[in-house]
Amino acid sequence: MNREVRLGITVRGKLILGIAALIFITNIIQPWRPAGINTIYITFIILTILISGWIVNRSRAYVLERLTIKRDVSTPIYEDEETTIRIIIENTAAVGIYNAIFQDNYPETMHKVEGENIGSIQIPPKSTIEITYKLRARGIGRNQFGTIVIRLLDPLGLYYMEGIYSNVELSSIEVMPIIPQASVEEYLARGIKLELGPRIARQSGISTEFRDIREYVPGDETRRIDWKATAKLNKLMIREYELEKRNNIVLILDLSRNMFIGELGVRKIDYAARTIAYIINYASTKKDNIGLVIFGSDKVDLIPVSMASDALVKRALEKLSRIPVYPPKPMKEESDIIDPGTVIGRLGLRDKTLFIFLSDLEDGETIERVTNMAQILRALRHEVVVISPLTVLFEARLLKGIESAIYKVVGYTSMRRRKENIEELVKIGVPVINVGPNDLIPYLLMKIEQYRRMIVI
Repeated sequence: MNREVRLGITVRGKLILGIAALIFITNIIQPWRPAGINTIYITFIILTILISGWIVNRSRAYVLERLTIKRDVSTPIYEDEETTIRIIIENTAAVGIYNAIFQDNYPETMHKVEGENIGSIQIPPKSTIEITYKLRARGIGRNQFGTIVIRLLDPLGLYYMEGIYSNVELSSIEVMPIIPQASVEEYLARGIKLELGPRIARQSGISTEFRDIREYVPGDETRRIDWKATAKLNKLMIREYELEKRNNIVLILDLSRNMFIGELGVRKIDYAARTIAYIINYASTKKDNIGLVIFGSDKVDLIPVSMASDALVKRALEKLSRIPVYPPKPMKEESDIIDPGTVIGRLGLRDKTLFIFLSDLEDGETIERVTNMAQILRALRHEVVVISPLTVLFEARLLKGIESAIYKVVGYTSMRRRKENIEELVKIGVPVINVGPNDLIPYLLMKIEQYRRMIVI
C-alpha cells in the first residue's frame, strides 16, 4: 500500500491569516499615527493560534501515516453478480481520529447497490474499524479501484489533513462472463441456414457408440467378440464401434480497441467472452481438445491445448475476467512474445487443429496481425476461420425505425471498404464471417461441428 499525507490550510484559515496580516500592515504603514499596541497583540494572538494549530495538527497527521488499510473483496465474480466490499482500517497509534470523512473510490464501471462508500468515521486509538458496502458487476473484465481518502479538519476549521491511500490490498474486482444457458440444439437451429458440410465419415475403432456386428477376421481383437451373437450364429462375431473424432480447437480473442466500444455488458468484448465460455464448456461435454489465446496490449495470455474439462472452463473464465475493462494500449509489435511462431509453439499442438479467430478486423494493425498468424497456420495445414463481430450489427439493434435503416446503410458502406482490407485473408483460404450479437455462438458451433465431420480416413 502506498500512502500520501497532506496537511494544508483551509479557506477559513487563509481568510483569518489574511485579516491578521491586513490589520498589522495597515497599522504599521500609517505615518500619521503610531501602531496601536492592542493591534499588535491581536495580530500576535492570531498568529500564535495559527502556528500552534499547525503544530497540533501535524501531530494528528502522524496518525494518518500509521494507519493500515485493507480491502476485502470476493473476486472473481460473474456478470450481474453482487459482491460485498469490506474496508478494514487499523489504527496502531495511541491517538485517535474523530469526525473524519472517509471515501473509497470504487470502479465507475460498477453499480453501488447497498451501503455507503463515503461518510463520517471515528477511529479510536489502538483499534480496528470496518466499513462495508455492495457493488454489482457490469460487463466482463478487471475493474480497478481508485484511492481511499481519509480527510479531517481541526476543531477551529483552520487546517485540513488528508491521507490518500493507493494500491491497497485487493485493488480490483475481476468479472467473469456468464455462460449462456441456451441448449446446443437451439443455437444450431438458429444457424441452420449454414451448410453442415460433408456427410460424416465412418471409421472403425474403439468407442462407446455401437455401430454393427460382423464376422471375425484374423487380426481382430478377441475382446470385441460378441459371444451371444457367436452362439446364435455358430461362428465368431465381432462388435464394431464408431470412432468418434475429438476436435482440436484453438480460440483466439483479439483485444482491439473497437471491441470495447459501447455500453458495459453489451460490448463486442462481452459477447465474445460469453461465446468463448460457452464453446469451452461445450467442448468439455465432447471431450474435445481445446486451447485459448488472448492477444493483449503487449503480451499474449494463453491456455495450451488440452482436453476440455470443468477445470479448464474455470481457468478460461478466470483469464477472461482479467481482461481490462477499458481498451488496451496499442500493441508493441517489437515484442517477441506476440510473434506468431512463438505463440503457436507455446500452444503445444499435436495434430491438425481448427483455429477460430474472434476479431472485428476494423483497423489495419489488427488485420495485419491476424493475417500474419493465419498465413503461418495455413502453411502448417491447420484449418483457420475468422468470426468477426461487426460494429454495425451490434449498434444498429439499439436504434429504431428510420435511424436503424440509415445506420445500417452507412455501416454496410464501411463494411465494403473493410472487405477490401481483408482480401489477403480470403486469398490464403481463410473465410471471414461477419456476425451480430446473436450469431456468435451459432456460427462457432456450426463451424466446430462441420470440422468434426471432416474425418480423414
